Amino acid sequence: MKNKSAKVLTSLFALGLTTGAVPARADKAAVETAEASVKMFEQRSGTNNSSYTSLLMYLAGVYLANDREKDAEIIYNKAIFNLKSKPDRKAEVPALMLNWAMLLASNKGASKEKAEKALSDGLKLANDLPAASKERINYLIGTINFYNVIGKPAEKQARIKAADEHLATLEKNEKLNNEEITNVAANLVKLAEIQTFPMPVMRLRYQPPVFQVVPDNSPDKPNTVRAKEFKSAEAFQLRAIKQYDRLPETVPWRIEAHRKLILWYRSLGQTKQEEFQIQQLGKIMHTTDRDKLFPQPAPCPACGMG
Repeated sequence: MKNKSAKVLTSLFALGLTTGAVPARADKAAVETAEASVKMFEQRSGTNNSSYTSLLMYLAGVYLANDREKDAEIIYNKAIFNLKSKPDRKAEVPALMLNWAMLLASNKGASKEKAEKALSDGLKLANDLPAASKERINYLIGTINFYNVIGKPAEKQARIKAADEHLATLEKNEKLNNEEITNVAANLVKLAEIQTFPMPVMRLRYQPPVFQVVPDNSPDKPNTVRAKEFKSAEAFQLRAIKQYDRLPETVPWRIEAHRKLILWYRSLGQTKQEEFQIQQLGKIMHTTDRDKLFPQPAPCPACGMG
């Protein structure tokens, strides 16, 4: 089972460069509203505000949704120029180019050639950033989503391989700080999810499995994962937890990463691996008390679970 959520338009904005999701098909009123928002922002806040670039990209997206690619390109170039004029935001430029490439890729009427050109140009800039930087690694992961959106599986696999190799080199780097280690680990988990599925929401360890691991020659069925895909994803998950274990025991997100891995195995019905990871968590937390290893989640009145 493959993750198809990358085709949802809101996923194009994971890099935090836009103010909201652009509608799949906008209308004249939406265009006028977006244009008015930009003008009002310029009058009230100027063009140096960090949110200005995001607002421009939203307008570009609305133009694309109305088959106005030339107007969208003008606004995109304006956003790029604005961002490049700020030396302290240089690292954000590749992400903006990826954002534009994804907008083009997700719009049926837009040029896919321009989309791939923007992706390639952004990758060149991203590769000039520090190897362990969040911006560079995020770009590598973003290229995978891009080729998933435009339906090029061979190119997608090539980008997975490139991201894998880049992260593998960083895993061996003993000089990474805690933030860099965390970023490497988190992106290994993303690669695992790309191979199978996003981590399901499981609030408690005793919830029943969500998916079933089946032989590779099994027919497609809902909520199943082929053994080959599971093994590939598991390898990324175990590499990720190895990185998290480079962090001090007191770091809360290291403990949380172990809990998530346990629930990942639980969601797949892998009881032996689940139990082994519970033992590993117990060693870190210096307890075998399951109530301490898996504390009750905070009440959630809004969702009706508390």
